[in-house]
Amino acid sequence: MLNSVLLNGRASALSGGGGNSVPLKGHASALAGGLITLFGSTLVGLVPDGNATVTVVLVGGDTRTVRVIDNAYRITTHRRAISVIAKTTTGHPLTIRAPG
Repeated sequence: MLNSVLLNGRASALSGGGGNSVPLKGHASALAGGLITLFGSTLVGLVPDGNATVTVVLVGGDTRTVRVIDNAYRITTHRRAISVIAKTTTGHPLTIRAPG
């Protein structure tokens, strides 16, 4: 099963089914950074316009910088992610809780 999200008028594929997600409160929430899903050891999410990268905070405090492409990011890690740090559309810090 393929999950997709409408983003800027285009459908963007995220990943296969079977993941755990942080609940959404609508389309605006997804574009504001409210969509983040875990598929096994792969974390996939959407962030607002203006984010070239996000910072993923892992258990133990280590961080990984991940490139954002068309508002989407993906990272595979064997350590559990705690949160993702991005920016709002106005440039303010945005911390998104990771599922799990």
